[in-house]
Amino acid sequence: MEPRGVAFGTKHVGCLNRRVPCGEVGSMVRVKVGGKIGHSVRRQAILLLPLGLLYGSLCQGGDGLSTSGDVSLSDSAVALDKYGGLNSIVLPSRGAGYFRLEKLGNRWMLVTPDDHPFWYLGVALVSSTPGRDPDGRTYDDYVLSKYEKKEVWASQVKQRLPSWRFNGLGMYESSLVRSYGSFGRKPIEPLMPHFNDRPRFAYHSMVNTGGYLGSPVKNILGELKAGMFPDVFDPGFRQYAFRYMAENTRETTGGLKAEWGSPWVIGYITDESDELTGSGPAETHIHLGWAALATPPSLTSGKILSKSVTYSDPTVYTKLALRDFLKKRYAENIEALNSAWHSSYTSWDSAGGYGAGAGLLDEDGRHRWTGDRRSLAGATDVLKADLNDFLFLIAKQYFQVAHDAIRSVDQNHLIFGPVSLTADSRPQVLLAAKDYVDAFVARVERGMGIPGADIYDLTGKPVLAASHFFTAERDSPLAILGIPSPRAANTVSDTQEQRALAYSNYIKALLQVRGKDGVSPVLGFHWWALVDNWSEKRNFGLVTVRDNAYDGKEAVVRPATDSRGYPVGGEERDYGAFIPAAREANLEIMVRLLAELRNHSQATDDQAPRPTKTRLSQAKASPGRADTD
Repeated sequence: MEPRGVAFGTKHVGCLNRRVPCGEVGSMVRVKVGGKIGHSVRRQAILLLPLGLLYGSLCQGGDGLSTSGDVSLSDSAVALDKYGGLNSIVLPSRGAGYFRLEKLGNRWMLVTPDDHPFWYLGVALVSSTPGRDPDGRTYDDYVLSKYEKKEVWASQVKQRLPSWRFNGLGMYESSLVRSYGSFGRKPIEPLMPHFNDRPRFAYHSMVNTGGYLGSPVKNILGELKAGMFPDVFDPGFRQYAFRYMAENTRETTGGLKAEWGSPWVIGYITDESDELTGSGPAETHIHLGWAALATPPSLTSGKILSKSVTYSDPTVYTKLALRDFLKKRYAENIEALNSAWHSSYTSWDSAGGYGAGAGLLDEDGRHRWTGDRRSLAGATDVLKADLNDFLFLIAKQYFQVAHDAIRSVDQNHLIFGPVSLTADSRPQVLLAAKDYVDAFVARVERGMGIPGADIYDLTGKPVLAASHFFTAERDSPLAILGIPSPRAANTVSDTQEQRALAYSNYIKALLQVRGKDGVSPVLGFHWWALVDNWSEKRNFGLVTVRDNAYDGKEAVVRPATDSRGYPVGGEERDYGAFIPAAREANLEIMVRLLAELRNHSQATDDQAPRPTKTRLSQAKASPGRADTD
């Protein structure tokens, strides 16, 4: 059943100027009451509203705003609830008090605990960042010089981000900015929505963080020099995930109740691409089915990033799981396998030793019949089908364990899975995930193309867009390190203003993505990152390593004091302004969403009375689930 239409009240609000100045929270702009957006009016009543409440102001950016009809707004314009949701639209309460998913008309949306639609515009890595600048100083060094205490920085950054119209904190956030306190400290105000990304089951199980296992889970890609992926069929992987969720709250003030019960947590992000090689783009990531065939059947030691680990249990369970899968499929007839694969194995087990023998467990990928480690090119169609089917089982094992471990302690928060998936991920991985995540957090374009709905079309699950980076090294302190070449999912601009235009065009394209069924599946965008990264030599940041915003005022040579009394400036040269146009683009997204919901209202509301504050009375959803109407 379609949800009832959106009614915003009887007054129309439009801008006196299509290019509304986007100032700090609390600054004032004038709007017209009694006229239509984009049209002249005869009678004008001037109303002053704080810009912090005025997401209805018509800020033009990039290609400008094209409206079909007028956008009806209440006198409060587009006020936000405390979580950043659109306050003028009220959905039926589900009574749980957590973020959830709902399909409103033809668009999937996050919904805040206060029952208002929410389109995520969050910033990742709001924390320390790796690397030192040419003066040998880190971001933490500059933060302590500027604010004296990290707690002051935490409060200030959570005021700056909303003033730039970002409404959430992404993964790798400092414990100081979370909604639950840490290490005995109380939560630092103001609070912002954020993710819980601490359950990195793959990485933590492979280094045995917390010592929950007698032996760490093995990396099945280590000997293949292909990255990292855990031995998910090791019973220890499941044991670790469950213990981690139940016990690893040592840094959380208030323990389990505070962390798993926080209404400010949007949902869980479990791992990222560094520790889940094989789940990303098929063109560059090893095929995990092939890896299971070629990895050793036993390991006594390994290295996870810079950490050396030893294994008291040497068994590589994924290799044995593949053997058992093939034995069942071929009725334990090794010659039937050989006929289908054009192989010459003499045993289902070892017959001469890994890398030298003729048994299936001795396979190390040296034989031509195994095909290419990524594409499987050169292998028979049957071998490809077998390894693709086993790839599905590997992925399913990871996602099911992650899901079950989270749900063993938390029935309420959404599960987004890892930040490693892309539209170019192998379909077996995405299909295995869909039954165990509420939504994906993933890169939604193929290669360097425009955003698309491939993941949604394949799985039916909405997607939070991530892993597309916008940089302008030439117009940043990192220019001295050289200019990187554009690459997949990385837009490199010459100036900060061009960088802002690229970002603006991208998020507006995200808003317009449609699946084959006409539904808009994108839930928002995950910006990477708060600060420039001198280790990776990339201008990822909204601020420089000196904590100067790229706003045309702070990231400059001349020392000055900002509106909050903190020092800014001191850069090697004056850098361009990214923030103003990016903030304007973020505002425009909200205007477009309201226009869309208003149009949906007109199409579906069969002459129902229109209250001043909208209530979508028939949309269906439940916390921790992605339900349709």
